[in-house]
Amino acid sequence: MRPFLLPIVGPRIVKTAIATFLTAAICIALELPPAFAVITAVVTIEPTAGDSIKKGIVRLPAAAIGALFAIGFFALFEETAWTYALSAAFTIALCYKLRLHAGILVATLTAVVMIPTLDHHYIEEFFSRMSTTTIGLLLSTAVNFFILPPHYEQKVEKEANNRLIQLSNITRDVFGWLCESRPIQRRDLVNQVSSLVQQIDQSEEYGRFQTVEWTYHKQKKEHELHLTIHMERLAMARQVVYRFSHLLSLDREKVRLSPEEKVALIRYASNLSTLLQEEAFQKVNDIQATSNWFWQQIDPIQDKRNERSCFVYELYAITQLVEQLQLDLQMNCADPSEV
Repeated sequence: MRPFLLPIVGPRIVKTAIATFLTAAICIALELPPAFAVITAVVTIEPTAGDSIKKGIVRLPAAAIGALFAIGFFALFEETAWTYALSAAFTIALCYKLRLHAGILVATLTAVVMIPTLDHHYIEEFFSRMSTTTIGLLLSTAVNFFILPPHYEQKVEKEANNRLIQLSNITRDVFGWLCESRPIQRRDLVNQVSSLVQQIDQSEEYGRFQTVEWTYHKQKKEHELHLTIHMERLAMARQVVYRFSHLLSLDREKVRLSPEEKVALIRYASNLSTLLQEEAFQKVNDIQATSNWFWQQIDPIQDKRNERSCFVYELYAITQLVEQLQLDLQMNCADPSEV
């Protein structure tokens, strides 16, 4: 049972359960219908405490809009299909118009779930629903803030490691394609690069979550430094992928690589791949030497702004990126020898 539950029951599920229990218990004690409050509590648990607070401020007036539309259309049509449809449509439209985007779901749920319970005591019903919604919002925010605050630092480290391993593998394929030494299609490489960009976006999102969280829960300086290092690694990976997309847009026939240059480029790719995967920065000198050698092969007249000069420029830019990462890590590490 335990190995089965561990991958499923995470902190967010635990917090949702706690918020639901507390919300229902308080509503029952106050003799208020708990359904609306519980729905609100479930859908308003956010990845960070900061998001709960910011979105909670938006969701309360949005819920009031949903309740008002539900009451208004119920008064006109009683409980009919039109009541549900118009309440939902007008709630979404007005919330969107007022830019209450984070509250659209709560507002719509409030409107449609409220309709079957309505009678003709509209003012009493409105304040009852707003009371339960407020309880759900406040408790979900409080639980998210005080209980099991999220920690994304280790997640960001793991994500950065995985993205650099992926980038290392793509490195060999991209340069192998340029040298025509690997049987891989440009289209497949473009798809790999696009997929990696999306994964880097998600990885950086975890870092932003942690940064927001630390505005409410202070951490030691070394934890902030640790996160900064891995965010820099992800930023470098994004820039290298961006350069790869440029390389893949070139016509490799017009790059005109000689057999000697192909051998040098494969060596460059091998060193770069090893550096990205293992962060073996002793490879930087070899990478820089190869990049400079390619720069010297450029004919200032014949290769002016053509495919070949673009290729060498991208190679030089990639080299600069890994050199800058080495410098940044050395500056951020307490012991530079660790890099």
